[in-house]
Amino acid sequence: MQEPEEPFVLASVSVVCRRWPSVEDLPHAVHLIHTFTAEISKKALPDLLEHGDSSLFFRVLQAVDESVNLIHHEKLRQYRLAMQLIPSKMTLKGGKLQAMKELYKRYRGAVDDDTVRAVAAEPELPVLKWLHSCEPRIFKNFTGFEERIFRFASTNDRKGVVRWLVKLFPDTVRSLEFAAGGGHLDLIKWLMKHTKWDTEVMKFLAANYSFNWSEKAMANAQMHGHTETVKWLYFHLGMKLLPHEVNAARNDFIDLLELMDKETDFCRNPTVFFAGCGNNHPEVAEWYKDHYGNPRKRKHCSQ
Repeated sequence: MQEPEEPFVLASVSVVCRRWPSVEDLPHAVHLIHTFTAEISKKALPDLLEHGDSSLFFRVLQAVDESVNLIHHEKLRQYRLAMQLIPSKMTLKGGKLQAMKELYKRYRGAVDDDTVRAVAAEPELPVLKWLHSCEPRIFKNFTGFEERIFRFASTNDRKGVVRWLVKLFPDTVRSLEFAAGGGHLDLIKWLMKHTKWDTEVMKFLAANYSFNWSEKAMANAQMHGHTETVKWLYFHLGMKLLPHEVNAARNDFIDLLELMDKETDFCRNPTVFFAGCGNNHPEVAEWYKDHYGNPRKRKHCSQ
């Protein structure tokens, strides 16, 4: 019974001879080395990452580059397969980012769908920033890429990754479910303050977690015109509406003005009318006149 063949990578060779520098046996030694590595070198990089010591990666990469036994497309194949393995097989301290840069420099096609999936499964901020700098199309064209990264980062409290994604895509509606599932309350609070978030998940949070819903939650929702969120906080959690009617007028949040008008007397403030006019929102001014009359006429009559 034959023993299974263990993957082998020749990382470096030292030749020692009695006489130096006139080494008569060196050409023969080089020939033996080339013969010995001819078959195994076709999978040197992926085998090293799968089974070997990844600290030898750069030395093996150089050996593949300089190999006379590999034709060009065989080298490209190794670069591509290695790129797919690096996200899970190497660490940042172990040279992950530099390894990916070196492979990309040799073969841009190494960043394929499998590589993108591997990066999304193990997202690290330096790698994501580099990938976006050289292949920004991936974040828009690869279905679910951004969502997978956000899910992993939120679940595992990778605040740096989450904040970078939010800055990169500020208009995306974010789910708080993943951060809640991981119990990362600080991250939940940050997401509530800096993003648009899913109100359905807020119900889940309130039902399943002891969360200190401060006045900031209502203030943030009103200031950003999240009317459905404001309704939920007000009707389901009993939080008070805040006097942010002028901000609503400045930003043309008529739905929010309607809600505040039904539940409070904040909107009687004539500044609502003038804020609408001053910010080029005539519909806000018309809304105010329909409800409370023209404040300019009232001012004139009082004189």
